[in-house]
Amino acid sequence: MIQSGKFDSLNMNIKKISNLSKFELKSLNLRNYYKDNILAFGDLLHQVHPLAGQGFNMTLRDISYLSTLIDERINLGLAIDNTICRDFEKNLRDKNLIFSTGIDLIYEFFNFESKTNNEIISKSLSILGKNKFFNSFFKKFADSGLRP
Repeated sequence: MIQSGKFDSLNMNIKKISNLSKFELKSLNLRNYYKDNILAFGDLLHQVHPLAGQGFNMTLRDISYLSTLIDERINLGLAIDNTICRDFEKNLRDKNLIFSTGIDLIYEFFNFESKTNNEIISKSLSILGKNKFFNSFFKKFADSGLRP
C-alpha cells in the first residue's frame, strides 16, 4: 500500500514512494448481518482473500438476492421493512460462510505448497483442470456460488 508519493505533474512519472506497509490478509464474516433496519454489505459483511475477485462476486450475489427479496415483497403488496434484513441473513449467512471459507482454504492450500517448495498439488490440479466435468463444475461454482 502506498501511503504517500510524489509525482512529476508534467510527465506523470513517480518520483518517490515512501512509507510502504503490508498487512496479513484475514478472512472475516459478520455474525449478524443487520442491526435494526441497517444491513451490512461488501467487505464489511464478508472479508475474503482477493483471490480471483470472489469477494466482489459475493457482494454482487448479495445485492441480486436483496433485489429479489424486495421485488417479491412489492409483488405481494407487503411492507418493505426490516424483515427483509432478517430473511437476507437467514438465507445467505451460511452460504456466504461456506463460500468465503472455501476461498480462504484455497489460498492457504497454495500458500502451504509455496512454503514447502512442493509442486505436487499444482501438478495434480493442472491434470484435474483438464477434466471437462471438474473444469465446468469449478467455473460454475466460482461464477454462481451457493445460491439460496
